[in-house]
Amino acid sequence: MGEHFQIMSAALIIVLIVVILLALAALFLLMRRRREQEAQRARVEARARRSEADRRLESADRERTRADEEQGQAERDRAEAQQARAEADRLAEVAERRSQSAQERAQSADRRRAVATDEQIQAERHAERAEEVDPDGADQDARPDSPRANEDRPGSRRV
Repeated sequence: MGEHFQIMSAALIIVLIVVILLALAALFLLMRRRREQEAQRARVEARARRSEADRRLESADRERTRADEEQGQAERDRAEAQQARAEADRLAEVAERRSQSAQERAQSADRRRAVATDEQIQAERHAERAEEVDPDGADQDARPDSPRANEDRPGSRRV
């Protein structure tokens, strides 16, 4: 029995070693599978993050492009506004010069009108003095608009 017990003990030890080895192999395979699954999950997450990063990058590029376009438009609008301001300033200067010119012409016309009025007043005074000196109207012959002015001229008719 001793020998049989030894053989059985050796067989039991071998079986136990085989079972332990199988359990270790199964554990090793299970851990390997778990690592592969985790690696697969990590790859999927990395792809998702990369995809999200790409999407955000594209969005940022679109926003940057849009901002560049808006900045360009703002600069064009600013330049156009400056041109419009310059044109308005030029037109205001032209209007100011025209206004000054019109004011000068009006003042000149007022001076001429005043001179003409003074001359008319002097002519009327002169005519009154002439009437006082010659009440018969001898001076009317000298005035072309008088009815008697053409009486003594050759070719004039008396009515």
